[in-house]
Amino acid sequence: IDGEVVFTGTRNRPNVSAQFTISDGRVRELPYEKLTARIDYESGAMAVDLRLDQAPGIWLTVGGRAPVDLLSKDSEQPMDLAVKSSPIALGLIEGVTDVVDNVAGTMLLDFNVIGTSRDPHFAGRIDIDNAAFLVSKSGGRYKNGRAAFPLGRDRVAVEAFHLEDERGHPLETTGSLATHELGVGDLEINVNAKGFQVLRNEF
Repeated sequence: IDGEVVFTGTRNRPNVSAQFTISDGRVRELPYEKLTARIDYESGAMAVDLRLDQAPGIWLTVGGRAPVDLLSKDSEQPMDLAVKSSPIALGLIEGVTDVVDNVAGTMLLDFNVIGTSRDPHFAGRIDIDNAAFLVSKSGGRYKNGRAAFPLGRDRVAVEAFHLEDERGHPLETTGSLATHELGVGDLEINVNAKGFQVLRNEF
């Protein structure tokens, strides 16, 4: 890691400006070439400019403004973030959850997040291709996953969702989900499956 952090302001109202580069890093078993970031903090808000280069031509960027308590559902400070990527390894999600392991496939991200941590709104889409993974608790292994999720201000649509268990039995899903303040609203989901494996453990 190479970096620099500058502190200004007062003890009660500090300002922080940080920039750093991590080279040849790894998220669990997934290596990446470089992560560069600049974060400026002032008056409880952060300006973020982050770029992850997994390999030449494979990248992810996050830019914009967010409250410092971004993960708090009680935050009412505004945020405006843009998330974009080339087709990038889906295995990056293993760094933020232990629900799945052995993740393969790619995802393409192009969406904005506005509003507050308590009531975020999304606009854009998420596409997933050739996904495969193991669900840690159930023991189920899945493959050939494809999905398209258009994101609206108060609704997440399932334009297409296809997944197969390890025997090749498919599950198909379409529909939509209304969201407000991270809660679930009107729901319309259509699921079709035949012989699709849900559990592969002692139960």
